[in-house]
Amino acid sequence: MTTDTKQRVWLGPGVVRFTVLCEACLAECSPKEGRYATVLEGELPLSRVREVATCPHGHAFELVRTSAGRRAA
Repeated sequence: MTTDTKQRVWLGPGVVRFTVLCEACLAECSPKEGRYATVLEGELPLSRVREVATCPHGHAFELVRTSAGRRAA
């Protein structure tokens, strides 16, 4: 199931690798029916500031790198 809601992952200026829980999968999870939340792991090269990714179930993530002088929201 694909949703239009994007999840945003904020990465610090020197962070390359990330591991996050898909909150959309978590909201749909039903262990009794064998549906569990998905963990998304990946990399955002230091040369990239923004990128889009999806979990295996099609939920969208926006990966955003913050600058050194700016704090994540």
